[in-house]
Amino acid sequence: MECSALTHGHPTGQEAAAAWALILRSLADGDGLEQAAATHAHSFGAETRDAILRGLQTPADGRPETTEQLGGGWTAEEALSIAIHACRCARDLEHGLIVAVTHSGDSDSTGAIAGNALGLMFPGQARSHRWAAQVECRDLIGRMAMDLAMAMSGEMDDLVTRYPGALRMEDNRTPIDAPRSLNSLTAIATRRAMLDLPHMAPLTAYAAKLRARNIGTAPDFDPVDGGTDARLLFLMEKPGPMTDDRAPTGKIGAGSISRDNDDPTAEAVFNFMRQVRIPREDTVLWNVIPWWNGTRNITPSSICCPSSQL
Repeated sequence: MECSALTHGHPTGQEAAAAWALILRSLADGDGLEQAAATHAHSFGAETRDAILRGLQTPADGRPETTEQLGGGWTAEEALSIAIHACRCARDLEHGLIVAVTHSGDSDSTGAIAGNALGLMFPGQARSHRWAAQVECRDLIGRMAMDLAMAMSGEMDDLVTRYPGALRMEDNRTPIDAPRSLNSLTAIATRRAMLDLPHMAPLTAYAAKLRARNIGTAPDFDPVDGGTDARLLFLMEKPGPMTDDRAPTGKIGAGSISRDNDDPTAEAVFNFMRQVRIPREDTVLWNVIPWWNGTRNITPSSICCPSSQL
């Protein structure tokens, strides 16, 4: 998101770039396109979320008139929708690229964006395709692609000489641990990218099941806490508005129960834990009532069998 902010001042432009980066990482990890997109759809604001869902829900018929229902690709969210749609339609690399560029809008952008994912979906075709020989600076691009693959595997030692500004992967992935630090879309996206780590996966699945009950918004657990490895469970009463990633207060909601949320209660919890010197990795935070339903008041619907959710 920080890189996209250099050219896109609007938050949705930055969110769309971050969403696409997360989708690409999921593809690189072996997820299917639809699974990858659906996983990250609700990690961002309404415009980015809706763009991802439109790309997933539009008929995958590959027809130009269908593609143009998603817009012209002149805005980041439209380009994201078209890229997802083209990848869903793709029978192979070439067909996916043709779908991505066959419309009357910003086709060079949508083709380039879709090409990121199509290369991951059809890796053998990308390097051997007849169009590849016509790409300018192909040797440099190939070398950078190999370096990126090394970086993703954590092999950074041989790369820092060619990329002096590179951070080691473990340093680059370290989230900020400070009061009210979940106050930016970048910090929230970094945190949400950790929700499928081994110590978090069962809890993330549990929160998703709660959300499926449609009683209210059930936030995720904080992956910087101990997750399933925690020894201490701290129970609060119910979530507050800053746990809602739909930002009901006009501020940025984190979508998780975290001591780093941008609100006074979370800040007090953070400071308390620090003062009593309880290691963060030993703790997990949750609520007796797991849903945020738009009010701090306790309502009959919110307390239906809360003990069964513990």
